[in-house]
Amino acid sequence: PVFKALMTLVGRAKPTIHANRELIDIDLMEAATKAGVTLISGKVKRIEREGERVSGVLLEDGRRLEGRFYVDATGSVAMFRRAFGIGEQPIGPRKVVVRARFPHAYDGWGTRIRTDDTLGSAAWMWDINVSDDVTDIGIVITEEDFVKLRRQYRSLAELFLHQVRKHRDLAWLPPLVTPETPMWTCVFQCGTADGSSGPNWIATGEAFVVVDGILSSGFTTALRTGFLASDIIGMALDANASELSPKW
Repeated sequence: PVFKALMTLVGRAKPTIHANRELIDIDLMEAATKAGVTLISGKVKRIEREGERVSGVLLEDGRRLEGRFYVDATGSVAMFRRAFGIGEQPIGPRKVVVRARFPHAYDGWGTRIRTDDTLGSAAWMWDINVSDDVTDIGIVITEEDFVKLRRQYRSLAELFLHQVRKHRDLAWLPPLVTPETPMWTCVFQCGTADGSSGPNWIATGEAFVVVDGILSSGFTTALRTGFLASDIIGMALDANASELSPKW
């Protein structure tokens, strides 16, 4: 009860969502196109603004896009916040993630977080079943520790195995790791932003904020802030309003 109360205070009383990202991305894209969304491929050159409002988005090929309302889903690039000079406060050091997927039947234990205090700074590992017979294993290490380990181990697979072998209950995993095992990597920085919306725009996901790296809830945050932005924009459209009201 105490833990649940504390998680409620920080807005984390609801469970996180763990799923196959690739399949959900496909489902979301199909749902959007069926709803009439037009997909435009291109790289953004500049966010155009008038005061605190976004007036348009200029692409590198010269095309200019305009809309009534805008959603910034550019991840850690946080393109809209940077365009308006909205700052952010970093929390802790930058971290590196290395993750891979393996065939492993779901054991009914749910998602597990394994901590590691053998490096210069705290590190951890997640173990998330994304289906009945596939688990996603990810290691999280500070950038400084990762650089040191990378000098010691010749490949990401060897570095990954070094971290995995610290946990006895993962003894089933090392035989499945080979030089051909696909490894995904990324770098992230936890932090809070000084603002995440304007009169006609709102940020979602990592463009909004990243404050909860240890629980690996970036996916959950992306979905929840995305749904929230959709509701806010929907209410503004229904009210024929010219500005968003995130407090609704």
